[in-house]
Amino acid sequence: IFLRLQDEAVVSTQSTGGQQPSSYSTYPLTVVVVCFNAQSMSLYSSWYYYSSLQREVEFQLNTNFTLIKDRFSFCRVEGLTNLLKYVKALQEPDLAIFLRLQDQDQNNITRHLLAHILDPPSSNPYPLSPVILQERLLSLSLIQGLCLMHPTSR
Repeated sequence: IFLRLQDEAVVSTQSTGGQQPSSYSTYPLTVVVVCFNAQSMSLYSSWYYYSSLQREVEFQLNTNFTLIKDRFSFCRVEGLTNLLKYVKALQEPDLAIFLRLQDQDQNNITRHLLAHILDPPSSNPYPLSPVILQERLLSLSLIQGLCLMHPTSR
């Protein structure tokens, strides 16, 4: 709901030090007052809540993706373990956001696991420590669960 109020404002066209200005001009001043009703505030608060949940899910994914891309094996194991714990603990509002984010390439866990753990790039300027059995097992269990939760990740 927008409400417009009109009033006359007096504005000086000259500025003269501390003296009284000699001429004034008037022009109409329009003030816009925005009133929100309860429904629009409810929509905004639900959007804000959903947006904050999405940012939290993206933050968790990107933090663990950074660990998975690390060149040291212990960091990769830590990232995989954290990711496995996070995916197991997902509940309804976060789960829907998580599944929607899996459709995007930059947030797809399966793509990151295949690219960095199961088939690491050979043309890396910094050589990776060898992928250990624990990393492969964690990756395969994550992929198995993700393919059950999100069939398009196959």
